[in-house]
Amino acid sequence: MKKHLPRWREEQKERKANKTRRFAFSCLFFILLILLVGFGYKIYGSIGKSIWDGENQINLAFDAQPVAIASFNPQENSANILIIPNGTLVEAAWGYGPYRAESLFGLGELDGRGGEVLTTSLQEYLGIPIDAYVSIENGKWTRDNVKTGLLEKLWFLFKNGGKTNLTKWDLARLWWKINNIPEDKIKIFDLDPQLLEQIISGFAIDEKIKEEDLAIAVLNATDQPGLATKGSRLARNIGGRVIGIGETENFQFPISNFQCQIRSKKIYKNSYTVKKLSKIFNCDWGGENLEGQRAEVVLIIGR
Repeated sequence: MKKHLPRWREEQKERKANKTRRFAFSCLFFILLILLVGFGYKIYGSIGKSIWDGENQINLAFDAQPVAIASFNPQENSANILIIPNGTLVEAAWGYGPYRAESLFGLGELDGRGGEVLTTSLQEYLGIPIDAYVSIENGKWTRDNVKTGLLEKLWFLFKNGGKTNLTKWDLARLWWKINNIPEDKIKIFDLDPQLLEQIISGFAIDEKIKEEDLAIAVLNATDQPGLATKGSRLARNIGGRVIGIGETENFQFPISNFQCQIRSKKIYKNSYTVKKLSKIFNCDWGGENLEGQRAEVVLIIGR
């Protein structure tokens, strides 16, 4: 026969059990709270460091076999992929000389610059802005199921399976945007160095710059010749209407230690064109002195 405890003993036991349960629930709550705060902090940090705004054009350099440039246009819900054949010689940035395209990322790793050597070298070679890089070991491109291949590469990166300067937030938004692009709006181009200008002229057009249609002048404020020509090439290749190119002579400012500037009337200071060029060339807005140019926006390339 089961022996019953006195009522006061049972109540004491029940209170103790309730106290234990409350303690366990409190511990679980605080653990979950810490996890949520940590997760929220990571998401906030990822958003704060985001490279892409999720709405405008972005160009990515893929260190794969072979190297490729992917240009995504959210406004048109389309994507262009440029395949750069192995063995293509590219003048590497920072004076390294000619390197095979597929060796640029490795060169950056040895130099401690990572993907910056890849993006800067390809930006100068192609004449289009390269916003970010992606490197996946043994990553390959195939013409079959290009969209699926892109999604798989981004998902692989999201799981920390490669190297990139894109944040988790960037990767998640890119995956979502690309997933919604119809297959027939993803086009693949093979780079032929002899037809480079013809291929690249319509590859990465930024529809917002084209729509604003602001007249642009590009000036070189350094003693290094040719920078205005290079800058104008890039501006044209993203849809800019370049109407003037100039070097250092007859400028109203000294060329020594002059920093890059974007100048325009105040009504254009917050235009998409000014903001985009400022980001590409790392320039500040320098006021309304247009140096006698008839353009609406003047890009002055400095040191």
